[in-house]
Amino acid sequence: MIARLLFGRSISTLTAGQALQVAQTVAQFSGGGPGVVDSIRRSLGVDALNIGTDSTGKGGQIGAGKRLNDKIYVGVQQGTTPDSSKVTVDVDVTRNIRIQGAAGADGSNELGIGAQWDY
Repeated sequence: MIARLLFGRSISTLTAGQALQVAQTVAQFSGGGPGVVDSIRRSLGVDALNIGTDSTGKGGQIGAGKRLNDKIYVGVQQGTTPDSSKVTVDVDVTRNIRIQGAAGADGSNELGIGAQWDY
């Protein structure tokens, strides 16, 4: 059930990295301390460390990100192929509005704006 919540897939179809994240989540909710991924994230000095699959669901991907200040977050992603790397930037314009951009090694570019209100 946790695999479905985290990745939208059954546990039998997860990558090794995703299975590690599921195990870490189970350990944290059952009273265990920080997991392996959290320890690595802290030792690297990043705010986020993600291990998963690419957009096709077939290749592996790792990502890391750091909040530079209270308004700017910068992240990097790397897949299994050289042209699958990507740099992302999120800028909080207001408390509820965020501009998101990305540039990929394959020449792709993305730009978007998002809005979020918590009720």
